[in-house]
Amino acid sequence: MSDWSFRWEAHLHDVFPRLSDDLSALLARIDDLPVIDPKTRELIRLVCSVATRGPAGIERHAMLAREFGAGWDEVLGAIVLTMPALGLQTVVDAIVPARKGFDAAPLDDPSDDEPEPGAPTDAVDTPDAIDAVDAADPIGAP
Repeated sequence: MSDWSFRWEAHLHDVFPRLSDDLSALLARIDDLPVIDPKTRELIRLVCSVATRGPAGIERHAMLAREFGAGWDEVLGAIVLTMPALGLQTVVDAIVPARKGFDAAPLDDPSDDEPEPGAPTDAVDTPDAIDAVDAADPIGAP
């Protein structure tokens, strides 16, 4: 087999081919467990990669989460939820590899990630949302 999911797989297979095959079979069986949907599974794996501070894992699982239907808000939200346990710096360090992986995910239709026109959104980084917040904020108002 010449196509490996992880960098270490080829090396392990060269030295311990039977162990490598058994490990691959175990990981495949874990993926097949029907207890959690694939999107949630990848978000959990993303959080685990954030916890271990592994940028390659963060990138990979953000990409896979998107492939299984997660939006950027879900990926970023999962990362931010780790802040109480892992700290702000860990969260900040995870954002760039997560975005890189998320953006690398192949999509059937790039518009799948965009909200419907006029659909409600929690996003606050759009100009209209920022203007609305600024208008409601009395600080700095004359």
